[in-house]
Amino acid sequence: MTLTQLGYVAAVAACGSFSQAARRCHVTQPTLSSGVADLEDELGARLFDRTTRAVRLSRFGAALLPTVTHALQTAESVRVVAEALLHPDKVVLCVGVSPLLDSRLVGLLLGGFRERQPQCQIVLVEDNLTELSQRLTGGSLDVVLVPEVPHLFATERRPARRCASLYREPLYVVSTALDGVERVRLADVASHQFMLVPDACGLTMRTRQLFRSERLQLEASRASAMSYAVLEEWAELGLGAAILPQSKLGSSSHALLVDKADRAITIGYEAVVAPGRGKAVVSEFLRYAKSVAPTIARGLQLI
Repeated sequence: MTLTQLGYVAAVAACGSFSQAARRCHVTQPTLSSGVADLEDELGARLFDRTTRAVRLSRFGAALLPTVTHALQTAESVRVVAEALLHPDKVVLCVGVSPLLDSRLVGLLLGGFRERQPQCQIVLVEDNLTELSQRLTGGSLDVVLVPEVPHLFATERRPARRCASLYREPLYVVSTALDGVERVRLADVASHQFMLVPDACGLTMRTRQLFRSERLQLEASRASAMSYAVLEEWAELGLGAAILPQSKLGSSSHALLVDKADRAITIGYEAVVAPGRGKAVVSEFLRYAKSVAPTIARGLQLI
């Protein structure tokens, strides 16, 4: 197993095409296909389901992809930190991000900041909330972009952490029972069985919080999806209902989740840093993110 092979897998997953992934990786398609096939042989299962029309992650591949992404990001972090040690004049910003955030928004936000601060090298790490919190406290991350989850990024010893609200996006209920329905209240679908993703990205925490706030009993399905796409696919098959933010929706039957006053129920995202972090670039990034993220979200029609 090599980092090159893992890079091929990540590229195919992102592109949905071996030919496009090969162009992205600057190799021939046979080279890339051979690398993926060799890795599948080593792991003992197929990472992709291939048809004449499309290439999609297999269930095994979807479950493995976060680990592949983490390995690639860790390798990149090693390279950047090593370069920073050898060239201390360079400015490095280490950013952690929850997979629940819209990757398009994260890319535009960090790309825009890099243009404003060309001397700054950005290390991006995607991970679950617990790991991000530990890395932030441990000092290996400067800032994390995460859903607004109360108390996760605060402790008795370190209760105050500077943060900047970024944007909010509406939540939708995905269910075959809602075909043709545009808006729905939580109380009207509370009797459905809801499928959840592992309690690591913030979505399941927000879902449970919604039910508690309206004093409703959450009927959680035993089915636990490993990705938002699988969660939506299972909901389309009638295996249960799901709550997803707008940026994670595909073409399934879904209805906007509204409160008793018919206002959209949303999930918010924020940038969080540990107190006492002295890098000037961190403060600059917080100011930039707070001012620019809402505009990007509106451009992506998330608000």
